[in-house]
Amino acid sequence: MELNNGIVRVIVVPSIGRIMHYGFIDGTNILYEDSTHFGKTLDQGSPLIQDGQPVWAAFGGDRIWPSEEGQFVVINGHKRPPDHWIDGLPWQCTLLENGVEITSPVSQYCGVQVTRRIQLSPVSSRVTIDQSMTKVQQAQRSDLEPIALTIKKAMP
Repeated sequence: MELNNGIVRVIVVPSIGRIMHYGFIDGTNILYEDSTHFGKTLDQGSPLIQDGQPVWAAFGGDRIWPSEEGQFVVINGHKRPPDHWIDGLPWQCTLLENGVEITSPVSQYCGVQVTRRIQLSPVSSRVTIDQSMTKVQQAQRSDLEPIALTIKKAMP
């Protein structure tokens, strides 16, 4: 999904739940992109597996995590990858005036769903990102409830 106002271009990729490009028209993308992941997505419900182990699909771009990185091993059962339900699986997408709203799958790890509303100003380079997290169900490990959650904006 490309947002373009003639000044800047923003590319939102719902199939991996993130913004992958921000830059002036015909200019450089200021967000990191890992070219080894171009065109790839995660299988529904699964992290990226390499050599039989879950690994982080570090696509790049602007993404969000539902908890602090130090809590991944407690909540997710491993330090890496982060919560793949929110970081890498396909998100639902709704078009808005001057933008898009993307909604994550429900994380089986912590029981939350994230919504990001991304809008580009029609007259400037300003991008507004409003994001929320909704507790939808109990965490996979009920002994962790209530889980301390934060909207952790993670940028490389």
